[in-house]
Amino acid sequence: MTRLVENIQKTSLCQPSDEETERRLAEMDARKQTNATYQLWRESGVRQRHQFKPPAGRGAWDRKRLELAGRLNTGFLVALIGLRGCGKSQLAVELVRESCRRGAPAVYTTAMDIFIDIRDAYKLQESERAVLSRFQRPTLLVIDEAQERGESAWEDRMLTALIDHRYSQMRDTVIISNLTRAAFEASIGASIVSRMSETGGIIECNWPSFRTKALKIIPEAP
Repeated sequence: MTRLVENIQKTSLCQPSDEETERRLAEMDARKQTNATYQLWRESGVRQRHQFKPPAGRGAWDRKRLELAGRLNTGFLVALIGLRGCGKSQLAVELVRESCRRGAPAVYTTAMDIFIDIRDAYKLQESERAVLSRFQRPTLLVIDEAQERGESAWEDRMLTALIDHRYSQMRDTVIISNLTRAAFEASIGASIVSRMSETGGIIECNWPSFRTKALKIIPEAP
């Protein structure tokens, strides 16, 4: 009987307190959330050069980043246009980073990559719909280098179909281009421009280029 009592006492002493149990559970939840964030980031398609966090104090760029981050998951359709080097792609990547932190899938791609994937699907006997669905599903989609396309009737139809679907499902979309506003509107088409006017608009990134100063590139996950 004495040994039984001793065993019960030892077992009781090994049991964590309620506070310790809650702490351990909180740590487990935090690890799960971190792992989920890293997984979303790895699957986002963000290029190596953009996987660094830019330094603070970028004025208008920072203000626009914070503004757009506050509108994530509202179904906005936004274009970032302007000269090369003003941080359009990095701004969009920071939105991808924030989306991943919030547990929402985000994808970074280029217009040309979308069309290449669709054309490759023909060789693999995959449907256009199946390829487009990969770009329709993410909560946030960034389409960079929108000007780097042939602007054929087929490409216009594919891009419009993709944007229309995301618009109807209220999923955030960012389109990036180096064109002027007039040239971009003519290139992208009236249908998409109209939807932008309703849900986000065209943002002219006219702040100074960031390429005038070398940055130390340190890839960093969310």
